[in-house]
Amino acid sequence: MFTCDKATHPEPESSAKLPSTRWHTRPTTRKSAAVHADIAAVQLRIGDLNQGITSGHLALETAQSTESRWAFQQLAVVENALTGKRDASARELLATINSAHRSLSQSPA
Repeated sequence: MFTCDKATHPEPESSAKLPSTRWHTRPTTRKSAAVHADIAAVQLRIGDLNQGITSGHLALETAQSTESRWAFQQLAVVENALTGKRDASARELLATINSAHRSLSQSPA
């Protein structure tokens, strides 16, 4: 049986302060919008339309959740990859991204 000596292995203090997660999560979320956008663009360029559209939707949802202009700017790679695609879901995603861009540009800074 294993026993633990409290002198050599003290229990963590319950009052220990953990770093605030608010500051740490927002940049990661903004960055994840860019990562999803890059993944979507690559998938669309290599011809994996279904996965590209799925990743494009995820990039758009992430950008919308952050309400970050920078995150929305990262969607340009998805827009470029979607341009010229004849698939209805690709055109729908492109229209949704364009609509989101317009609504962001009309909102106060």
